[in-house]
Amino acid sequence: MDNKRFFIYMILFSLLIFNLLFIKSLDTNTTDQKAIAWLKTQVSGKCNNLNSEEKIFSLLSIGECKSELKAESADKTCWPGSSCNVKTSAEAIIALKNSGESTIEAENWLLNQTIPFKALNWYLQVDTENKSKCSINYDGEKHQFSVSEEQLVSSGGLGSCFSVYDSYWLKISSSCLDKEFSISCDVPFSTSLLFKKVDSDYFFIPLNTHFAQSEGTTTEKVKSYCVAEQGTSSCNYESTLWTALALNFVGRNSSNDYLAYLISYSDQNQKYLPESILYILTGNYKDDLLNKQTGEGYWQVSNDKFYDTALALLPFQNDDSLSQKVKSKSWLDQVQQKDGSWRGDIKDTGFLIYSLWSRKIVPTTSTDCRNAGYYCLTNSESCSRAEGSVLSNYNCASGGVCCTKDIQKTCAEKSGIFCYQNQTCSGQSVSSSDSDITKVCCVGTCRNQTAYNEGNSGGETNGGTTERSQCEKDNGVCRTSCSSNEKQISSPCYDENDLCCIQKEKSSILLILIIGILILLVIFGFIFKDKLRIFLFPILSKIWKKKNKNQLINNNMGSSHLENKRIPLTNQNAPSSRVYPGAIQRRIIIPENKNFENQRIVNRKETNKNSQEVEDVLKKLKDISK
Repeated sequence: MDNKRFFIYMILFSLLIFNLLFIKSLDTNTTDQKAIAWLKTQVSGKCNNLNSEEKIFSLLSIGECKSELKAESADKTCWPGSSCNVKTSAEAIIALKNSGESTIEAENWLLNQTIPFKALNWYLQVDTENKSKCSINYDGEKHQFSVSEEQLVSSGGLGSCFSVYDSYWLKISSSCLDKEFSISCDVPFSTSLLFKKVDSDYFFIPLNTHFAQSEGTTTEKVKSYCVAEQGTSSCNYESTLWTALALNFVGRNSSNDYLAYLISYSDQNQKYLPESILYILTGNYKDDLLNKQTGEGYWQVSNDKFYDTALALLPFQNDDSLSQKVKSKSWLDQVQQKDGSWRGDIKDTGFLIYSLWSRKIVPTTSTDCRNAGYYCLTNSESCSRAEGSVLSNYNCASGGVCCTKDIQKTCAEKSGIFCYQNQTCSGQSVSSSDSDITKVCCVGTCRNQTAYNEGNSGGETNGGTTERSQCEKDNGVCRTSCSSNEKQISSPCYDENDLCCIQKEKSSILLILIIGILILLVIFGFIFKDKLRIFLFPILSKIWKKKNKNQLINNNMGSSHLENKRIPLTNQNAPSSRVYPGAIQRRIIIPENKNFENQRIVNRKETNKNSQEVEDVLKKLKDISK
């Protein structure tokens, strides 16, 4: 009895625990869920009433307002379209790229706001393990210097771009900051660039260090830029900070070009909390950032502690175990308003949701280069010739490098011809690498405008009559060069530099060869028909017997009206398994017990046993009835 009572209590206790867990799972009153619910009520169907930043953080946090944000731009380049603010445009790039949109035009607009920053002194540092002789090459000239075991630098002359500074470094002249320098030593060595403010004695650590073996070469070039607001010529720190973050987010290496300015002037711009973005860009400044958290659990460097807290925790979106993040969530839960918002502010609430409770509503875009809207080129040199930037975070399935710009093909490569100023294109005008103001690439034919009404003053055309060149009359096309499937003929073109090309005649050798083989087979069959009959008769007899046998079987089975239908491997009515942006893939759990055949055998035995029991019962009933 006691065991039975204990068993009942255990069942009741288990049901109680299950109900509590079930109720907890249905609880929609968590901090982030309340915030999301409030934000949706403020945004859904009301995106046109929001400003640019409210749209941006609504898109980042709950996936709303994408089309309205795109429509607000100036030709997909900057936001808002009426004023084009750099920081807002950088935020928009992050939001749209995160939702799977191409942002190439906006990225290029950001880069166009970049200006050189020259208010720093730059130094070349060469480190060797032993005493060495080195050289530095620039402007086509090589200059010698030596490095002692104490790393002291000495030289008889380094040209106009360098001078020895404090016996340890080579100071780069301000007039040479745009040059590239090649360094080589007779022992293994490393090179790096240091920088400091003009009025400071404090050196900033090297951004990059390059290594080479004995007689090897390293290359150094100063990259120091900042971003100016549109219409100005002075650096804007916050705009530069967000530009670097946006370019880093989309995978552009040019984000590193702003680091010297951002690092050297971070102390004067603490109100923008630069350590957060600098930690994302460099992997440094983490301790400086986390130490700024207050005892209550928030950050405040400006007048908006909610925005500052979201910005501070932006680098730690995927680190929920961070103690500072846990503390901030506890504080946010305490100060959250009853409606679920923080201060009733759409931008702050959206930024906090994205930064602390990022739900990954929309996946980031594929790393495939072409799918992201960029171009796959052969190598980095090709990308440089196209005046583009290599995107190392994107892959090309065909090999090569991913580039922001494509190399223009020549007119001939596009199967076009040049139409000059006295001609019109009868077809499609396309751009090409060798087009210019005097000639247009035409995929089609060029028509020469020759007849003008001489009595017409002002040069107005009288009907625009046209005349074909002799090449066109001979069914040819005028090109700068003939393609592989064309041949040149002597008919003249209007432009004496062009060639007259016509299609090559298709070779009939293959057709003749096939016909010849068929004729030989017929002759061979006629000559050896008796031997072929002896060889083929047994094979054909077997095929005939098998066919008759199958027909007989089918006739016998016809009365059952059964069809041998192939069972599809997949449900034809089931939805497609393709994963679209925003879709969450189901996790398929495979049972641990995979001995399915044994399970079938057990089930079969159980079925046989049940059938036997039924027969026994029926037999007993039959006996009773007697």
